[in-house]
Amino acid sequence: MASSSLLGIVGMAPEATLSIYKACWYPAAGTGVARCNSFTLAKALAAVINTPARIVNLSLGGPADPLLRRLLVQLLDQGHIVVTAMPPSGRLAGFPDDTPGVIVVRSSAASAAPPDVLSAPGDDILTTQPNGGYDFTSGSSMAAAHVSGIVALLLSMSPNLDAGAVRGLLLRTSKVTDGMLQVNARAAVTALQGAHEAPR
Repeated sequence: MASSSLLGIVGMAPEATLSIYKACWYPAAGTGVARCNSFTLAKALAAVINTPARIVNLSLGGPADPLLRRLLVQLLDQGHIVVTAMPPSGRLAGFPDDTPGVIVVRSSAASAAPPDVLSAPGDDILTTQPNGGYDFTSGSSMAAAHVSGIVALLLSMSPNLDAGAVRGLLLRTSKVTDGMLQVNARAAVTALQGAHEAPR
């Protein structure tokens, strides 16, 4: 008798509910990086508009795109918090990182991050892989996922937080670990608890 088991991984906010909007695909050979285009990305972003989802994680990037920027602005105006990975070049000049209000995350490094860019663990992160496997992966996409999880955790405590408040809280509570400044979930949670408990 065959048995079945669920594969997965416990993240920063294990009680969060995820909605997946597939906008990218891998080449037919199954190798290389995933590909997206303006049409598929626009369909995915439009599908999120007017939904109760609070966090939109975009671990991708490309050239500036007026249509995609407009959709992002609409999402931000509705109170969605958009988290994206900083491009490998470090230049914030395209979609989605050039849209004001988007939280940009890079992989932690000894060098200083650009202003308002968060640093999070992004090297050798154990994560799920296609076909039910696991492997270690590195990059700012891993860091962006880490921050998205922290944001979900903070929203569970204070649902009315907006993107600016979240970014400010995470920047203020970042700590140096192994010589690198990076976000610190425990410090952020403690600071938010303290703000709720402060006398009025």
